[in-house]
Amino acid sequence: MTLVPFRPIENVFELHRGAGGRLLVVFSAANAGSFTFFKATRQMRPDRLHIRDPFGTAWYQNGLADGETLADIETRIAEVARDYREIWMLGSSMGGYAALYFGARLGARRVLAIAPQLIVDPRFARGPGRGVTVHTPDISGLVRAATRTRFTILFGSFDLIDAYNIAQLYKDDPAPDHCRVLQYANEDHMLPVRIDRAVGLRRYFSAILSRDEVPDIGIPCTTGPPLSAERLAVLQGYIAPCLERDHKSAHAHLAAALQDNPDWTALEYLMLDSGFHGRPDLHRALLPRAQALSDTYPEAIDFAFLAARLAEQTGDARAARAALRRVFAVRSGHRAATQLLARLEAQETTG
Repeated sequence: MTLVPFRPIENVFELHRGAGGRLLVVFSAANAGSFTFFKATRQMRPDRLHIRDPFGTAWYQNGLADGETLADIETRIAEVARDYREIWMLGSSMGGYAALYFGARLGARRVLAIAPQLIVDPRFARGPGRGVTVHTPDISGLVRAATRTRFTILFGSFDLIDAYNIAQLYKDDPAPDHCRVLQYANEDHMLPVRIDRAVGLRRYFSAILSRDEVPDIGIPCTTGPPLSAERLAVLQGYIAPCLERDHKSAHAHLAAALQDNPDWTALEYLMLDSGFHGRPDLHRALLPRAQALSDTYPEAIDFAFLAARLAEQTGDARAARAALRRVFAVRSGHRAATQLLARLEAQETTG
């Protein structure tokens, strides 16, 4: 690897000085207009290298400028990292993927990845945009082999797509000792919001990265495989048709699986979501179940947004607005929810 002088890119690749000695590389999530976790890490002691994908949803596959690649990002980071005795990496969702990938590639001392993707596939709802060439379809082997790096990976039990991704670390045998997986009960992809409200992101990040300790945030947490073998098999039966956009078959599979798993809340959500996509004839029947799910777990943003989408499709604008209020209470800048609200307002104006 040929290293080149540090070349900052405003709001894409910036180095911010702290106490020095260590470098914290922070990767932004998808569609981030500014650096993710910038405020949360501003008072942490290490120097901070903030990186944002300027293409929004390319999962860093297109580099940081036109004509670049993942390898160019690696070279950029390595050029900065050579001046430090220890490197940490941090990210959530798409940023969590990048933290795992570059942490393994560059031998970071510690990596904290929140709800990351290890499977990178444009066919997933949470994946690269169409037209992006994926160079890293599965990084689980890379992470397993990076034994000099301490990986801490966390996610919420309500997000089965996150669970499926993280389960790849266990697909051959138990995950190696250098990988620690934490599952927080009844949380979803917005887990950082709950952590911030509970103990503050800065405190949580510092404990894991500087002391390798997991703070108590008042939410039940388990370690180890995200899913039992039986539940993983159920989920795989959903993933296969879902990736082929056969949502009707995915819905039928999950509806049958729920008969044997009636208390598996996350599976019920996926069943309702696949029904939204594949069974428009069932929208009216599915709406009360989606509303009940959101009522039981009002802070689960995906549950609320699904209820809003079903309500829109059935013409119940009032119910849609009520569900959207829950979405915005957790994430005011939720792009798809904002678009749905705009459609409702346009309909009211024309009506």
